[in-house]
Amino acid sequence: GLIDDRRPMLPYIKLAGQIAAACLLILFGIHVAFTGNPLFYVPLTIAWVVAITNGFNLLDNMDGLAGGIAVIAAVFFGLLAGQIEGGISPTAVAIFAGSVLGFLVFNLHPARIFMGDCGSQWIGFTLAAFTIADTWQSASNLVLMLATPALLLAVPIFDTTLVALNRKLHGRPVSRGGRDHASHRLVALGLTERKTVWILWGLAILFGSTALFAHEYDVFSWVLLAGGLFIFVVTLGIFLTDAKIYDKAAAPKERRQIPRLEIMYKRRIVEIVLDTVLIGGSYNLAYLLRYDWNLDSYFLQQLARSLPLVVATKLIIFLATGLYRGLWTYIDFDQFSRMLKSNLLASVGTILVILGFYRFEGFSRTVFVIDFILLLVAMGGTRALLRGLRESVFAFPESGVRILVIGGGEACRFLLHEVRRNRQWNLRPVAILDDDRRKHGKSILGIPIVGSQEEMPRILAEKKVDQIVIAIPSAKPSERSAIEQRCALTGLPHVTMQSLEETLIHQMSQR
Repeated sequence: GLIDDRRPMLPYIKLAGQIAAACLLILFGIHVAFTGNPLFYVPLTIAWVVAITNGFNLLDNMDGLAGGIAVIAAVFFGLLAGQIEGGISPTAVAIFAGSVLGFLVFNLHPARIFMGDCGSQWIGFTLAAFTIADTWQSASNLVLMLATPALLLAVPIFDTTLVALNRKLHGRPVSRGGRDHASHRLVALGLTERKTVWILWGLAILFGSTALFAHEYDVFSWVLLAGGLFIFVVTLGIFLTDAKIYDKAAAPKERRQIPRLEIMYKRRIVEIVLDTVLIGGSYNLAYLLRYDWNLDSYFLQQLARSLPLVVATKLIIFLATGLYRGLWTYIDFDQFSRMLKSNLLASVGTILVILGFYRFEGFSRTVFVIDFILLLVAMGGTRALLRGLRESVFAFPESGVRILVIGGGEACRFLLHEVRRNRQWNLRPVAILDDDRRKHGKSILGIPIVGSQEEMPRILAEKKVDQIVIAIPSAKPSERSAIEQRCALTGLPHVTMQSLEETLIHQMSQR
């Protein structure tokens, strides 16, 4: 890494060095511990170490990001190492965390020092080695042993996966650098670099807490929790993929234009995979709730036999009812009602299938009622989460042109909807003025109605407005002219929205 920082090397040379370093770990007895067969643990160890090393190398794209994630992962790893006998000493992990934390103080935005490939690869390599050491030989079960390292390092894994899939989708080399990481996409959606780092730190803390609690609760509890986090991360990945990162003009010639249907089909595949997880998770949770979180061998076998039928039946019915023809971007009451009907038909169909296979002997009707409710809430929640992220958390760019809207009617609502959907306009509404005092103190799409037109000079100064938009197309020409004159006196640029009737008349006159 240090050599690469001084004189950049070709990617395959760095890869060879990372593989050699991973082999050195194996020689010293540090490798994936759930199997003793070298035919399995050697390639798995090399793949894990190389993946995490490169994951942190890719994650080092914003001040304080990679260092903060490393400290968080090390802290949670140290807490886990203290609970499990044998393996890595918590003191060794604390030394690692302290060294990175001492660096992080000077690497926070605005950074005064930078880790480069030397630092990022060392951090990734060390954490990868920590998580596969024989600490996990005493873990209570195989699934937990495999999931713990993945949870501790979920953020670099998520970022690397997101970058690789999107570059493959757009016909771009995975090995070539670019500003298409999760952090860059969050900034493109309007967040500052500081807030972006905080969000990704928070995600790391969330996954680290899950890994920590996994060793305190039964396998059903933490698998459901980890499954919920997985669903959240997939939904977040779908949302971030919508951010416009790639420059069409700079796209490779052979893939200059990607067929929209191809992208749509791949998005549908992700939706189906996500719903498969939701179907399985809801059915398992329904059993746990019905039998007070205590399943004996009879009900476990019953669950295992019926789960494949439930998943297959519901997916077929979802496809048959056209559930995947809608767009998550525009989910509304109509699509929710379609989802409700599809889920109801799927539940009825599932009962009929189980009746045909097992005559419903020994099955609880309550399980299927609970399953219907849970799945409906889960599917509606994931789709609502995607729209909520777009319309609330990332509604308007923080650094956009600050606009003041005059008029708090339907035209204003339409304007704000369009500004929110078209983030490339880089507009940030900051306030609304309306002469109707009954509207004062209220808001439209999160933008406050702060006063009347008489208070315009004060509002312009307080909100640091860059431009004014007059959104009263129903006003009489004389009233609109008076408002435009008042705006002209401020010295700021102003735009007047025309009514639909005026727009149509103008277009027809040009013809």
